[in-house]
Amino acid sequence: GGVGKTTLAKRIYNHRRIEEGFSVKKWVCVSQNFDDINLLKDIYDGTTGDLAGDQSKSSLEPKVESSLGGKKLFLVLDDVWTAEVWCDLLCNTLKSCAAGSRILVTARNEQIARQMLAVDIRRVNKLSLEESWSLLCKKVDLGGEEGEIQDLKDVGMEIVKKCDGLPLAL
Repeated sequence: GGVGKTTLAKRIYNHRRIEEGFSVKKWVCVSQNFDDINLLKDIYDGTTGDLAGDQSKSSLEPKVESSLGGKKLFLVLDDVWTAEVWCDLLCNTLKSCAAGSRILVTARNEQIARQMLAVDIRRVNKLSLEESWSLLCKKVDLGGEEGEIQDLKDVGMEIVKKCDGLPLAL
């Protein structure tokens, strides 16, 4: 983790074109130990009070499907650790969404996206040393004179190397 998948997904999720192009936007952090019931409740597009008594997958799935039926959905499934979240839980439930609906998945393992039958898989790579140095300079506001920056570069490059190209670590 820490390469920037969630940050990139948030930028996409909050983009004006997503706001304008979809009638429903949902962000769900799936995580390693996700719970079917809570995940379905998070995706439900209605008043959460409507689901107060529902504690089973079989009672929630039709309500979620009905709440999203015919709506153009943009769903982010963040930090997915297993394809089961799609294959066993959401695939059939989300079939009622309008054409043009999209699901953006972030996962540490590319194979999970393949198992979920993802159409367009994008890898977010670690930063190079130069990119890491540039980001560190921006974060600590090293906009001063070239001489000052050079004085700090040795120690800064040690930090950059320890962070191993992970923007979150910088």
